[in-house]
Amino acid sequence: MWLRNSRLAGFVSGIAVTAIGLVIGAVLLPGTTIDWRGLLIAVAVIDLPPTGIDWYLRRNSEMHGHPQHLGRWGLGFLLLTGWVLGGLAVADWITPHFDIGGVWQYAVLWLVIFCLGFAYWKIVTTVVPDSDLD
Repeated sequence: MWLRNSRLAGFVSGIAVTAIGLVIGAVLLPGTTIDWRGLLIAVAVIDLPPTGIDWYLRRNSEMHGHPQHLGRWGLGFLLLTGWVLGGLAVADWITPHFDIGGVWQYAVLWLVIFCLGFAYWKIVTTVVPDSDLD
């Protein structure tokens, strides 16, 4: 099923989840502000680097048939983990129309985005049948 196995579907759903999470955070969290320009820039800052890292790692794996250089995968894992945890702070720092009020707002906003992504994943894996199990 394309919704489960497509990289494009994963990219678009990731952007949607991040955008919804940022809007929910701006509405619910005191001191967190965002406008439409800040939303566009923040979503790009948060979602494009992990997509690029994932594309690079998949391209190298497909080109060689298997990951020949585990150092690349280890570095990719560290970069992805670092960006998942710190990308929101980088977006706050470089985006002029997006402001996170403090540390606890950052933690709650990160948790909101993570929980939305997890809920979306659970819905897709529950509703959409896996073609490998048919």
